[in-house]
This record gives sequence, C-alpha cells and structure tokens, in this order.
Amino acid sequence: MTGSATVLADLAAVGLHTLALFAVMGVIAVVVYEKLGVMILKRTWFNLDLLWAGALVGAGLITLVV
Repeated sequence: MTGSATVLADLAAVGLHTLALFAVMGVIAVVVYEKLGVMILKRTWFNLDLLWAGALVGAGLITLVV
C-alpha cells in the first residue's frame, strides 16, 4: 500500500471502531433505561469526577514510579 492508502485505511478503521463503540453505548443505555428506569441512577449514583480524578492521580503515580 502507498502512504496515503495506509492513512485512509487507518482512518476508516478508527471511524468504524468509533461508530461501533457509540452503537454499543447507545444500546446499553436504552436497555438500562427500559429495564431499570431512571430511578436506578438516583439510588446508585456515584461521583464520576472523583473517580476520574483518582484514575488520573493513579496513572500519574504509576508513571512517576516506572
């Protein structure tokens, strides 16, 4: 393959992967909404900002140690 054909193939693969992820997330969201409703969010809500901050701090610590 030439350079531009490789880039186009890579972009097509990334685009297909992204669309597949969005489709799966959408299906899961609809299934959860239909089966459990919105009340599940009120009962089991947790702070995603705190989880994300912890993940970033953990990744930073691992990076510093390694």
